[in-house]
Amino acid sequence: MNRTEYFPESVCRKAMNFAIVSACFGAVSQIVFRESSIIILYASKMGAGRFLALFSTSIQLLCICVFIVPVSYIMEHTGIKKLVLPAIVMTLVGVLIVAAAGFFSKGAQALLVTGLLIFAVSLAVYVAGWFPLLKGVVPDRFTSRFFGRLRMSWQAVVTLFLVCSLFFIGNNASVRTLQVVIGATGFLILGRLLLVMKIPEAPLLENVPGFLQSLKELLRSRRLIQFGVFIFLFSLFSDSSIPVAYLFAKQDLLVSDNFSVLLSVFVNIGSIAGFALGGIIFHKIGTQAVLFLSGFIIAALNAALLFVRDFNPVSSLLFIVIITLYAMILAAVFVGISAKMLSLAAGRIVNISLAAGYAFQTAGKGLSRIGSGFLLDSGILPESWYFGGTGFSDYHGFFVFMACSMLVVLASSLLAAKLGKS
Repeated sequence: MNRTEYFPESVCRKAMNFAIVSACFGAVSQIVFRESSIIILYASKMGAGRFLALFSTSIQLLCICVFIVPVSYIMEHTGIKKLVLPAIVMTLVGVLIVAAAGFFSKGAQALLVTGLLIFAVSLAVYVAGWFPLLKGVVPDRFTSRFFGRLRMSWQAVVTLFLVCSLFFIGNNASVRTLQVVIGATGFLILGRLLLVMKIPEAPLLENVPGFLQSLKELLRSRRLIQFGVFIFLFSLFSDSSIPVAYLFAKQDLLVSDNFSVLLSVFVNIGSIAGFALGGIIFHKIGTQAVLFLSGFIIAALNAALLFVRDFNPVSSLLFIVIITLYAMILAAVFVGISAKMLSLAAGRIVNISLAAGYAFQTAGKGLSRIGSGFLLDSGILPESWYFGGTGFSDYHGFFVFMACSMLVVLASSLLAAKLGKS
């Protein structure tokens, strides 16, 4: 029996509306902490180096990677909302601790990381239950339209929030100003809490396999594991370029704080376009072909950042175009990956299969940001270098490294696919 058969269509329609609005309230803090320049600005103004600034954007991803599979299994036995609702409250606590870190002169960075960890672990519990909760109220015939509305809605709200923040932050934001912006994202979480409480939860499934048995069945899903490894490597050498671009803009190009936030606005605009176009493109061309084409475009966009060497009207416009296109490609890729993972999810362990696929992706993203921070602060990349008589910084060296690494991943995947067919 389809789990949506437990509820009449009128109940499902209301629940879907609650889900969309709740996502709009909750997504703001998630994106500000993970994808925007605001948390990087905040960490930098409290004296954080490049590694810690990038690490602050990766904590959320790494915690989801670690906790999503075991928590998904636990929820099969405890129910979803028994864990999800307390987790939402704890995400609010985490945001408030992050916002409070700016009041301290000593231990501010430690308090920042503590708050981010509380937020990230709690969010991982929430994410583990979110899709199973939706699975109980979204009829199959509404799935594509619902998720399209969901993604477009929360992206639009996040973009609006960032635009408002843009005018509030100004050219050179104080720590107090950033604290207000971050604190505001926390209180929006209350809207998520109230609306998730109204979403009905389907009864627990019976005869769920044990955890070890579920893992064994997961490991026997060869195609799912192979695809998971590919998206891990794809994410590893693509995800950190945008947060590093924020640092590049602030520390190398010396842009104003509001221009830095403006970059985040265009990243969200690119993401909205990518979500809208992703389903159409993948449906018409096919997942594998589009993923490889996307990888080549990502490599080219990393290389194109070599043409951004100072801050003037032409280079700033080029910079905006590059990161907007970059965000659009990543969003479109996410749509294709989600659809592919859904098709590969194994029968009795659908929840854990989906959680494992998401874990591969978030592991790649999180390690991408940590590795990038280490690479930039380690001294491995020369602080300045020349090619053809033109000077470049270590940030440019990083973008070249990412472009070359992506090409290696694509070439290796093509070779593995060819060997697998022979």
